[in-house]
Amino acid sequence: MLTYVFPGQGSQFVGMGAELFSEFPELVKKADEILGYSIMDLCLEDKEGNINNTQYSQPALYTVNAMMYYKRLQEDGIIPDYVAGHSLGEYNALLAAEVFDFETGLKLVKKRGELMGQAKNGAMAAIIGLGEEKIIDIIREEKLDLVDIANYNSPAQTVISSTKDEILRLASVFEEKGARYVPLKVSAAFHSRYMNSAMEEFGEFTKSFEFKEPKIKVISNVTARPYNRTKIRETLVPQINSSVKWSESVRFLMGRCEDMKFVQIGPGNVLNGLIRNIKRDSTPIYDEEVESMTGENNKTETDTIKNGGNTTKFEFEGLGNPEFAKRYNAKMACIAGPMQMGISSVRMLSELTKAGIVGFLGTAGLSLDRIESELAELTTKYSENKIFGASITYTPRDSQREQNMIELFLRYGINVIEASGFITVTEPLVLYKIKGLYKNSEGTVENRNKIILKASRPEVLRNFIEPIPEKIIKALWNKGLITEEQASMATTIPLADDICALADSAGATDMRTPYAVLPSFKRMVDNITKKYGYEKTIYVGQAGGIGSPEAVAAAIMMGADFVETGSINQCTVEANTSDTVKDVLASADVQDTDYVIGEVFEYGGKVQVLKKGNLFFARLNKMYELYRQFDSLEEIDERQKSVLERQYLKRTFEDIFEEVYGSVSASEKERLSEDQKYKMACVLGWYSLNGFKLALEGDKERSVDFHINCSPAMGAFNHYVKGSELEHWRNRTVVKINTKLMNDASELVKERICKL
Repeated sequence: MLTYVFPGQGSQFVGMGAELFSEFPELVKKADEILGYSIMDLCLEDKEGNINNTQYSQPALYTVNAMMYYKRLQEDGIIPDYVAGHSLGEYNALLAAEVFDFETGLKLVKKRGELMGQAKNGAMAAIIGLGEEKIIDIIREEKLDLVDIANYNSPAQTVISSTKDEILRLASVFEEKGARYVPLKVSAAFHSRYMNSAMEEFGEFTKSFEFKEPKIKVISNVTARPYNRTKIRETLVPQINSSVKWSESVRFLMGRCEDMKFVQIGPGNVLNGLIRNIKRDSTPIYDEEVESMTGENNKTETDTIKNGGNTTKFEFEGLGNPEFAKRYNAKMACIAGPMQMGISSVRMLSELTKAGIVGFLGTAGLSLDRIESELAELTTKYSENKIFGASITYTPRDSQREQNMIELFLRYGINVIEASGFITVTEPLVLYKIKGLYKNSEGTVENRNKIILKASRPEVLRNFIEPIPEKIIKALWNKGLITEEQASMATTIPLADDICALADSAGATDMRTPYAVLPSFKRMVDNITKKYGYEKTIYVGQAGGIGSPEAVAAAIMMGADFVETGSINQCTVEANTSDTVKDVLASADVQDTDYVIGEVFEYGGKVQVLKKGNLFFARLNKMYELYRQFDSLEEIDERQKSVLERQYLKRTFEDIFEEVYGSVSASEKERLSEDQKYKMACVLGWYSLNGFKLALEGDKERSVDFHINCSPAMGAFNHYVKGSELEHWRNRTVVKINTKLMNDASELVKERICKL
């Protein structure tokens, strides 16, 4: 993609445009008529010394920028994808986009320059070497109430506006903080509250002009986003007294395309320098141009995917980060998350894959043989189009399982896994990542095997986005599991490719609010990416509570690159749970869930389950209280033991122990034999796992003991589709509900933003 950028006041000099005046005589003639003086004499000779006076420099620079743009068009005929201008340069960007013609633009600029030039007793200064946030902190801490930030030029250069006396006084304040403080040679405090009267008069002046829809996307200094075609005047007028968000504008454009090319059209080279510094010291902003923001129908045409005779329209191009979707060869920035015990079935993943949606096989609770069987079926059917992946969950009771699963993933060429429940980097995960490393034809390190980390704790996140620990790399190399070249390539990259910030969710949960988790994760990822200079972007999405268009829209507006759905997918025709469970889920409300301790009693981790229509919640809580109260099964009195065995477990302690003992590794057998507290945890915790199996089977006689992982998102979704064909779960397909969520969220964003 290509962006043309136009410089603003400060780039003018005597002699600018010398080679152009003879090429555009009609344009020069129009300029002279509008201005009442010779624009060529001003630019080339400036005998009266006016070139640096605002009322003259702005029309002069606008005219030269315009001629340079027209000359460029004559030479190559290329129309850029975006245009942007710094302060005055924005008028040239609007001219290039044909919002107005040359004469109209010059009349506006002439009036703008006169009004801004009339302002007195103001001044400006550049603060170099301090970041934007630090400067804002200083202004707040020092109570600099007379100061406004005029220009956010780059991460290391910010311009402030204030009164002359205040600008002179503040030199020592900022220099003591380590900044270089440079007062600017200007006559007023531009882009600040001190321009309010000029802005108001200019607003009245513009009412006599008509503005057309932009033919090229124009980035506004005020919003650092594309102009809305219906609000040209409302965006242009406040530019006089608003901050110039140049750094953010460039970062937004960087987010539109990893290889965005910037070309300065106009005198000097100042914008090229600023852009170079922004690209070096900042990360892209991935903030999609939804139709509601730009007012433009300029997205990629709608994709239609045929699926079993049905068609699903994807009308949410731009919602979320398209680069994330591109990374996984998907059609949308939405993941259908894994559900344990095979609820996210082969059938479900097949439908998701055909529709171009990323889905994960939920492996938790499945035997290795079952996992291998399902991976074999999927990879055989979709050998060339592996949009799907598999999940891997931290298993503290069985460390060998993780190694065995990674070997399966490598054997079947699974190119993306979602890791959850991990608290630190492990050898098997590192092995999976390193086995996918290779160098492309340009010598850049690429990776076939991607890991999406699902986490809710910053300390866990840090472990996975810091460079892979060298001691683990060395250990794998010493074992002969990786080559020396692979070891070398792994030293400067993180383990996680992307992050799913987990808010309060079904199943295992830390009960975090997304409003805390997602922003914190985004900032940490940005900081660590900048610290280590990673070449690849780490995208951050949100899971937990995604059951309505409002939830999707909220996540996207908070900066999520993607969303991951969970609870709602188990109430679809493809989900591999029982119809009995789906009937209950389809009638669930937002208040019908609660938290219990998971089957791993000794860790005390909580899971969120559906408590409507069963006794599982109360019974498991009762058993956990007994676990906390006693140190062994033998200490439980006969009355309580009888209740547990006859009513809750329907099995004796001894029978359950034998089953558990026969299913674990040798090390676990030893621990079970020696540690009575651990034995009790496993026997009582068995109720949780068995409840899950009962729910999968749909045994109505045991429905009171169903273990159904669920969050309030299920109830939110039921409210959302009430009265529609999707009210009954038999009409819900995993593709239909995920695409509907994204489509309706896109419409919601449009509706809400248009009301602003």
